Order: sequence, then structure tokens, then C-alpha cells
Amino acid sequence: MKQVNSSWLQFVLAFALCLVVPFTVSCTGGGLEGSDAEHDGVEEDEEGEHVHPAGEDIPKRADETDRDEYSRPVEVYAFGGISVGDTVVDIGAGSGYNTFLLSGIVGSTGEVIAERGNEGLAARIEHGDLAEAGNVTMAESRAAIPSGSADAIVLIREYHLVEDYLGLMADLSRIL
Repeated sequence: MKQVNSSWLQFVLAFALCLVVPFTVSCTGGGLEGSDAEHDGVEEDEEGEHVHPAGEDIPKRADETDRDEYSRPVEVYAFGGISVGDTVVDIGAGSGYNTFLLSGIVGSTGEVIAERGNEGLAARIEHGDLAEAGNVTMAESRAAIPSGSADAIVLIREYHLVEDYLGLMADLSRIL
């Protein structure tokens, strides 16, 4: 039997998640109804805060909890195997919704590379809620991200905006 390159397998999984997750969310009316956080690898502490299976609290911003309820990002990350110590690239990071959550998951031993973050994310990293994290860096483009540097890539609400799909897929494969 031919051995499968793990980078290729990660690439295929990332591509499949780009297609399957939005389809699943749209087919379920915007959420993953009936999903029990405990069975998805995400638990809640006494205050109802999400706790990653590795034990680190996942930071939540009060103004984004509505989005958390229908997109269930922490459960998606757990499904993708993202955990403490990983290096994760957030493609199309924008103001840092996913970057912020991923920073808490990967912890101080991991890294989040925020590709194409905006001025709001830069401010959050410099003197906002990500200032003390110490595990977030920004990249101006996919080309600026070193080859083989990531354990995982997230591409949330971004794929439909891409003009060069083949270039994107080549970059994702290179980065993994």
C-alpha cells in the first residue's frame, strides 16, 4: 500500500473543512443543534466558560458571544485537532475573532499567525486583549508565512472571497 504524505492529508482535511463546515452550518439553520459540548471535546467550568480539553480556558469576548453560539468555533477547532502547543495560521484574520480564540487554545507554547489582519487586530495585539498573550504574530500575506510552519490552518468565512483558488490551495499545502 502506498504511504500517504501527512502534509497532503492535512491539506485535504483543511480543504474538506472549508467545504463541509459552511455547508453543515447552512443546512442546520446556522448552528449545530443537538450538539453536546461535552461530547465534542469542549467542556464548561462552573461559570459556564468554555474549557479546552487540554485544560486552558478559552477567552470569550462579550460582543461576539452571539457568533459563538451559531458557529461553535471551539468545537470546530477541537474537531480539527487543534490543541496546546500547535502553530495555527488564521487565513483572512480580519479583526481577530478566530485569532483571539485560537490564542487561548494553543496557549503560551503555541503560536497563532494571523494572515491579513486589519488595524483592529494590530491594536488588539499591541495594547488590547491580545497584548499579554505573546503568541500572536501577523503576516501581510500567505507568501510571508514560512513553508512547513503550521500544524493547522483555519479559513473561516474567507474561501468565497478568494480569487485565485489554485494559488490558495498551493499556499495551504506549502504552509502545512
